[in-house]
Parts: sequence; structure tokens; C-alpha cells
Amino acid sequence: MKNRIMLKWLAGFVMTVSLGNWAAAQAAPDAGDDSAIAPFVDENTFAVVRVQADKVDAGAIKDWILASVDASKIDPKEAARFKQQAGEPFDEMGRWIDRFKKAGGKRLYVIASLSDIPHHGPFIVVPIEKGTNADAIVDLMTPEGVKKNGQPPANGAPSEHAEKIGDLVVFAEGATLQRLRDTPPAQPRPELAKAMAAAGDAPVRVALIPSDAQRQMFEAIAPELPKELGGGPAKTLSRGVQWGAIWAQLPPQTSVHLIIEAQDAANAKALQDVANKGLIWLRGNAKNLPLDVDALAGLAAPQVEGNRLVVTLDAANKSKELASAVLIPSLMRARQTAERVRSASNLRQLLLGAIMYANENKNAWPDKLEQIKPYMGDEKLFKAVMINPIRPEQTPGYTYRKPAGQGSARTIVMYETYTQWP
Repeated sequence: MKNRIMLKWLAGFVMTVSLGNWAAAQAAPDAGDDSAIAPFVDENTFAVVRVQADKVDAGAIKDWILASVDASKIDPKEAARFKQQAGEPFDEMGRWIDRFKKAGGKRLYVIASLSDIPHHGPFIVVPIEKGTNADAIVDLMTPEGVKKNGQPPANGAPSEHAEKIGDLVVFAEGATLQRLRDTPPAQPRPELAKAMAAAGDAPVRVALIPSDAQRQMFEAIAPELPKELGGGPAKTLSRGVQWGAIWAQLPPQTSVHLIIEAQDAANAKALQDVANKGLIWLRGNAKNLPLDVDALAGLAAPQVEGNRLVVTLDAANKSKELASAVLIPSLMRARQTAERVRSASNLRQLLLGAIMYANENKNAWPDKLEQIKPYMGDEKLFKAVMINPIRPEQTPGYTYRKPAGQGSARTIVMYETYTQWP
């Protein structure tokens, strides 16, 4: 389970196969060459993230983020709570990267394709290079309880798992793995090489590579740009953007860069106008966003350089501004969303336990939640579920109200405990 969560968390942090005999016949890929993943990058692929894992220092990232909390404008009590909780994910990421490097892993790719999204998420590819222990990589990337080497997952286990295919290890949901195994190698996408080359040797690189098919789909869905972006034909975006590249230098020398290659200088200027109008719209809706739009616009105003739109965010020189404008508010919102999801899951488990109790007691609801412990597995699990992650200091984390009679679908029987509701 931890491996599965870690893989999803790592892929999220940076971003966003019939290889058959073809893959088996290839030589082990070179560490600086992206051609190993070319068979996966079909016309439905719109983004590829490359992470040079052996250049990622999770400890430095953790120290930078925790130091940035004090520079943010969030409530001091919330800041203290965030700092207390934020360290563990980066410690876990550091341990995962250490195991990855020990197995000989150097880089991994996160590939996002419309062939999978929205029903399935992006998939992860690790090239097997000289000195890489493929079996160890498969073990590291496969959740506990999931069978490997092409076999289906065990009953009740998640469908995401890793498989070795040729000189690659692929981590994906079962349906995506089946699609990749059954699909012939894709035709070359030269814009991938251009975008990756523009990012230089940065440890984290993102290639944005819209295909002609995606442009046509975009134009069919939205032939006109929203008025907030200036209106006019959608082709300003769909045909103007050739490819994009985002890359990041990680702490302690932190910076983020964006380049969008347009057809020509006129297209680049049109894209700048759309971006500036978008910033104006964002300023008017800033209260709904987890960032300071005004500060962000001052840090990273889009500039035109020839036929390119360029944005540079030099966080090394303006780390306090970046933390206040973007980093900490975004991380806080993500943490709060995760806590709400966990709290909803706790309530669901408690409610199911109460329903199971009622089913065995002539439809009578329990008098108190302690009576559902036998249906929760054990005492330890029951105590864990009774903790509201949003307010862990509140005991118990949830209030139970036994309904009169059997109740109805509109009867409130459980809710989060608050001494004062926000």
C-alpha cells in the first residue's frame, strides 16, 4: 500500500505497450536518451514528465519547504500544524528514492495520455539501464499483495502494479497495461525531443506535446476562446502552440521555467495576450484559488522572445515571495483536501459498522459507537477511525446520534465533532 501511495505522490509532486519482441530486441537505453519511451508516446499523449531521480534530494526539498512556511501569510497555528505533518511525506519520498537508486534506477517517466484519462491515471515508466536490477524495481513499484509479471492482482488488491516489458518497467492500472501490451509501437513524436532538449539537464522536465488530433478535438469542443481570455477563434491556442517545456531546478538552487514554442513571433504575441488576460481573470477570482495571483504575476510575467513565450520563476532569489504566493497555499489546500477525504472515509466506515450491527440486532441501531467494534476489525482500527484528521486533538472525532426507530435516508446519525463550528 505504501509503495502505491508513494508512486502516486511522487508523480503528483512533479506534475502533474505492445513492446513484445520489438522491445526485447532493443539495446539497454542510454541515460540521456528519451527514445526508450517513444513506443508509448502516441498521438493521444499530451504530457511527459521526466524525473532524474538520482539528482533529487528529498531532504533539501523538505528543508526548503519547511523554511518557507514561516515566510507565508497563513495562520501561525495552521503553520505549526503543517510543519508538524509535512515532514513525513518527504522522508518517505527520500526512503523510496534511496531504494530506487540502490536498485540501479536513475530516471522515471510519467506519461499522460487521453487513451487512459479520465478513467485511468497516467502511467510510470522506468528504463532498465546498465546496472539496473529490474526485479528490485518491480518489487519497489508493486503494491503489497499484488501479483507480478503480468498476472492479475490478488482478490481485493488494487489493480495498479508494475511489470517488466522488454527493457522497461511499467507501473499502471491493469487496463492501461493491457492497452500498452496490445498496441503497436507509436509513430515518432519529434516535438518530444525538442521539448526535452529545451529543458537542458534539469532534474525535472515536463514536455507538453499537443498532437494534431488533440488540436482538432479542442477546436470541435470549444471553437471560440472564452471572453475572459479575449474571445476569438480557439485556433489561437490550438494551432499557435507547437509544444511546451517546463523544467525545474530543485533546492537549494530552485527555479522554474516555461517555454511555449509558437508558429511564429505573431503567434507568440497572441499567446502572451491570452496569458495576460487570463491573469486578469484570475485576479478577479483570486478568493477561490489557493495562491496569491497578484504576487505570482509579479514573479512570473510571460515574456515574448522571438517565436517563444517564456516564463521564468527564480525561486532561489525570491523564495519568500514564492512561498507566500504559491507554494505554501497550494500545499495547504492539498493537505486540507486530503484530510477531508480521510474524514469522509472514516464516517463511511463507522456508518457501515452501525448498519452491520443493526442487521444483526433486529434493525436496531447501536446505543453507542463502541458497540460496533466487532464489525471494525479490532480495537486499534476502531480507535484510528474515530480520529478526525482535520482536528486530531478533538476526542472523540465524531458524534453519534441514535435515530428514533429505524430512521430514514434524511436522518443525520453521525457528524464531525466541533466545539465551535467554523
